[in-house]
Amino acid sequence: MTVIAWDGTTLAADRLTINTYVRGTTNKIFRLGQNELVGLSGDYDCAEALLHWLLDGREIDKWPASQSSAGWARAMVVPADRSVYFYERTPHSLVIAMPHYAIGIGRECAIGAMAAGADARTAVEIASRLIDGCGGGIDTLQL
Repeated sequence: MTVIAWDGTTLAADRLTINTYVRGTTNKIFRLGQNELVGLSGDYDCAEALLHWLLDGREIDKWPASQSSAGWARAMVVPADRSVYFYERTPHSLVIAMPHYAIGIGRECAIGAMAAGADARTAVEIASRLIDGCGGGIDTLQL
């Protein structure tokens, strides 16, 4: 359960994890080198495999097998040009042509908050108040 929001400058994410009804916290956003950010949602073991695939060169033939399983993860990648790319079930990215975007169970709430003028951090705060499964604190990274 996650909410990760991008407002064109800042990537923000909640920290909540839930594993068989046990709550914890973790980091869901990372830097990929100097000029690229990534946010991860979904099954955390699958997210870790996806993060390593992104860090290790994104070779199609090394796509994580976990992305084809019943559990999988989604990555929102923001490169230096501030465009937004998605990776889900294949090693081929989807481009999102929006000035702000969000992923995770709180995405609709966060996108609505940003459409109304909120920044990414505030959008994650709002989603964390309203969406069961989001919360546990907030991390931010700026590009």
